[in-house]
Amino acid sequence: MGQVYQEVIDLITHDGLTRFKPKQSKASVAEQIKSMREENRRRNKKGSLAVVKEKKHLATAAGVKGFPVTSKESLFNIANDVSHWTPNIYNTLTYIDARRTYIKGHAEDNLQQVNCFVIDCDTKEGVTVNDLLIHGLDESIGMPTLILETPKGFQLYYILEDPLFISNKNDFRGLFVAKTISSNLRKSYARGIKGIDLACNDFGFFRMPNEENIRWFNPEYVYSMKQLISWSSKESDNEGVHLYPVRSVESNFNALDQEWFQELIRLTNIKGEKGLMGRDNAIFTIALACFAAGKSKDAAFDLLDEFNSNLEYPVTLPQLKKSIKSAYSGKYQGASKDYVSHLLETWGSGLSSFGVQGWYKHAKPREERERSHWYEWEQDVINFIQENIAANKPFYESTQKEISEVIGISRSMLNVVFKKSTKLFKKCFGKGRNSNSGFTTKVHLLHYLIQVKQTKTAFYKSIVKALDVRKFEVDSILLAVENGLNIARGAPLDKQLTIHSSA
Repeated sequence: MGQVYQEVIDLITHDGLTRFKPKQSKASVAEQIKSMREENRRRNKKGSLAVVKEKKHLATAAGVKGFPVTSKESLFNIANDVSHWTPNIYNTLTYIDARRTYIKGHAEDNLQQVNCFVIDCDTKEGVTVNDLLIHGLDESIGMPTLILETPKGFQLYYILEDPLFISNKNDFRGLFVAKTISSNLRKSYARGIKGIDLACNDFGFFRMPNEENIRWFNPEYVYSMKQLISWSSKESDNEGVHLYPVRSVESNFNALDQEWFQELIRLTNIKGEKGLMGRDNAIFTIALACFAAGKSKDAAFDLLDEFNSNLEYPVTLPQLKKSIKSAYSGKYQGASKDYVSHLLETWGSGLSSFGVQGWYKHAKPREERERSHWYEWEQDVINFIQENIAANKPFYESTQKEISEVIGISRSMLNVVFKKSTKLFKKCFGKGRNSNSGFTTKVHLLHYLIQVKQTKTAFYKSIVKALDVRKFEVDSILLAVENGLNIARGAPLDKQLTIHSSA
């Protein structure tokens, strides 16, 4: 693997850190002067990121035990000796104690730039790197730039082509957009991958890339904010929410009078569970609602103390006070619609959602409607194919008549589904009366291609052409798998094609 982790770190941090250490650098004086001149010419603001040596140092009684880093040279040197870092860069980080042991400043309102979005998967059971790559192509914006293996699962990095610089103008509007994108990325993976931590801190500490934990890296897969905003807007629209979070402080209604708040405050079964929004999120959300409604901190404590006492698995008193203090810090503008919806779906009735003016009902369930949406039929067809297709075959050979009769879909609607769908494909075999049709899904096809160690040129090209799958997407996966590699470093596409197209 060589020094690929240095390439990873360099790509993530962009120009947010200095190239060399300000003191005791191992670079020559000439290199340091040249680098300094380039940095001054580009006028990129430099910041700090935080690192810790062990995971347990993230949550000690005195705070986070770690230290700030301001240069890439330092990061390259310590990458194999630290466990976690903040890949997104802060303006300044300082120590809270005279012995310079515990750090502060790693808060969202101190972010200088967002370099990447990270998705945390907390299990390896039934989840492989290939599953994560294919799911990214099929259900999310695309494949992640980087996948790290952790002791219990994986972390997926979506790296930005250029960093998003955070400003306090317009009430941190850019940060709100970034948090929405982060949430939508997690939800897009949770639709098909188990163990996705939906409550993960958007811009906190994550695993540090090093020589041992990189399982996938392709620098060709970087994303612009324009791409992510466009994709995230569609994701949000599909769920009936806005790209920008609701700002309860500016609203004219009292959140405490809303039906969602009353249901949330009555719940007693909420507990803390990795990967789910649980009691900590519920307490923080209720505290934010109290703050937005103008309730005093003492009154909020009385309310939440009673709520916590009624929980089957209550939090400690110090943790309760910490959540209330954070909610009343003035850094947050109100209860997040996303958090409320997830909490109620997970622990409550799950029948309603938090709306701009409080509460609205979801659309009628499918079984209560006379007509189904085309995308609901699409999922029926996908389920049928997945249940019947052989793992060692690229297509399920059948007829549209059979599919129509088994699923209960009209031929005309089935044609609409195949015309609109980007997840389903069909191909004709033979001619005349002896002709038959083959049906497959994008996910199954990619799994099949990965299983084929040596793909004949003609077959490979016919599959790509027939399904209009972008070559570089399939090639990137095959390059990693068929050659026994864990890392695809973005070799030129013509070379990639030669590698896997040869018989």
